[in-house]
Amino acid sequence: MGPDAEYTRPLTRVCDAVDEFAGSTIPDPYRWLEFDSEETRQWQAEQAALAAGYVRGEGQLDAVRESVLRHRAPRFADVPVQTKSGWFRSEVVAGVTRVVVGREPYRDERIVAEFPAEEPGSEPPSLPWFAPSPDGEVLAVGICRDGSEHNQIALYDVRTGARLPDTIERVLHDGWVGGVGWLPDCTGFFYLALVGPLSDFRQKVFYHRLGESAATEPEKIPLPEGFREYILVQISDDGRWATAVGGRRAPVALARCHLTAPKREWRPFVTVADSAFYGHIVGDDYVAVTTVGADRGRMVSVAMDSVAPADPETWCEIVGESDAVIRGATRVGNELYVSEWVDTYSRVRVISPDGAEVCRLDLPGKGAIGEQAQPLMQLVARAGQEHFVFPFATFTASWGVYRHDRSTNRLDVLREPAVRLDGVTVKDRWATSADGTRVPYHVVSRSDMAERPDRPTLVYAHGGFNVGLSPVYQVQAGVIVDAGGTYVHAHLRGGGEFGLAWWNGGRRDRKQNTYDDLYAVAEDLITSGTTSSSALGLTGFSNGGLTACVAVTQRPSLWRVVVPRVPITDLLGAFRSPYLSVTAREFGEPADPDGVAHLMSISPYHLIREETDYPAVYVDAGANNPRCPPWQARKWAARMQAAQAGTAPILLHIWEDAGHGWATPVEVEIAQETEWLAFALHKLGVRL
Repeated sequence: MGPDAEYTRPLTRVCDAVDEFAGSTIPDPYRWLEFDSEETRQWQAEQAALAAGYVRGEGQLDAVRESVLRHRAPRFADVPVQTKSGWFRSEVVAGVTRVVVGREPYRDERIVAEFPAEEPGSEPPSLPWFAPSPDGEVLAVGICRDGSEHNQIALYDVRTGARLPDTIERVLHDGWVGGVGWLPDCTGFFYLALVGPLSDFRQKVFYHRLGESAATEPEKIPLPEGFREYILVQISDDGRWATAVGGRRAPVALARCHLTAPKREWRPFVTVADSAFYGHIVGDDYVAVTTVGADRGRMVSVAMDSVAPADPETWCEIVGESDAVIRGATRVGNELYVSEWVDTYSRVRVISPDGAEVCRLDLPGKGAIGEQAQPLMQLVARAGQEHFVFPFATFTASWGVYRHDRSTNRLDVLREPAVRLDGVTVKDRWATSADGTRVPYHVVSRSDMAERPDRPTLVYAHGGFNVGLSPVYQVQAGVIVDAGGTYVHAHLRGGGEFGLAWWNGGRRDRKQNTYDDLYAVAEDLITSGTTSSSALGLTGFSNGGLTACVAVTQRPSLWRVVVPRVPITDLLGAFRSPYLSVTAREFGEPADPDGVAHLMSISPYHLIREETDYPAVYVDAGANNPRCPPWQARKWAARMQAAQAGTAPILLHIWEDAGHGWATPVEVEIAQETEWLAFALHKLGVRL
């Protein structure tokens, strides 16, 4: 099965379904693959078997698995959470998921709660989030059993490990807003849960008081009409105030509530449009990062009881805009640790309450502190922090965990990186996009390997949703660099690396800029002699998977192999899904013919052209993924297979018991990494 010439493309039936948008009728020949029918399941299983068999037939699957295990590091840093009684963290040991607590981080820990697999040989459940109460006496966790991230709340007595009788049957979509937000007195918490059918993606905020029945009615929070985004409830240290922050990509503190009033009543707070305003309650003020009047962000404060909180004239500026992009701030005592990006790399400054710079952290290399994907997720505050504890990684060292000693301005290493790449060089480069914009990228390779045009090279990119692609270690980098190849990490417009203008420069009607940026990086690699199209691969995850799908359909001759992972591919069809319609508005709206034409110009499913010589493609997805559902990958792969005029394989593997990667079981994740990397390395001519 190894040579491309021996690949026999599958044949998939077509149907006569169409999409109707703004007076346009668009054929949708693989619509039937959207439905979870027996025919679809059988087709999906056959595709997975074909992909697995093809990769196995290439002959180095075991060697790639060994390399993956050797270079593997957790996707997310294992950072303990501090409470008054100790430091909590979660881990998976010997097939059992558990939460442990210690008096100091990673020391003298004991088990609080364990979650074994339901059946012998199966994977244990995952915990998309856990949240101990501020006093450390009650542990709240979200339990997910199918890799989807959908989870339910369970409460445990920390001293005894016994599960509390409180029953909350509502399902949480994921752990993106921290699961629950505890009141400082530990009597209860707010949480965001799904209401109605899970597929409708309607979320409401509820309040639960310990020992009482679950609430049947949500909080009455004033929100913009038609609002379907995430909402995070923040609570002040003294328990007097709460804010409701809405929106993943440009969060805004939309509502406030005086919790000590006789009746809990939510009122509008800061209602700015097309900008961000998010932060933390500090005393009687809300201290926020905002892009109002500052593309790269500035920090301001506004009184919680302000009569005109939405008026920027009432805000007090703490930190002005600069060349650095402000990502967020963490309060420790009376000071703020402000995290920033300077030319894609992290910088952390300690700021006094009046905005004066106290000191800068001497970070352990050029890299990035750990961040969650969306700005809203950075706001999951943990009460009682006495020190700034943070994860940090570089291209050559995986996540380590550090604590800043404010008295000495020294970093204490709490946990060393699990993986380090020795003898590796990182070069920072810039390409020039089609409209003249400079686009940064990084080239990672072994120091003892000279650049040459046939050097196997793998590009990794994202470029969307105001997500910054942090310059940190990735398992694929370790595997390909160790084997003598080159790893390229590209920063494309649409991401958050350079602030609001960078994001807006690669979204909606400017989305093509994202892909032009990618092509500029690829062409710069070729013209500089770093590699050639015959040795150039591309991969991306989630929106990066969509980016890869666009790239292989718009510029098929630019790549030797492309691996889109958990992609969205049908941007028009996305508007028929409640969740995806929220996501797809990043790319445009099919409200009129021009909008439909724009979406079709960047929709991978509609970009496929019959009788085209496409490069080798391997696309994967999770069967239980609510964010980028598997039907998106199924439809695109089927259409690509039918259109392929060349001999290169177009493979699809939908993985069972897997979702979007946040809750996928460890062994499934290892198998996924092994298979796609084995395929890509073989096509790039890398032998282990």
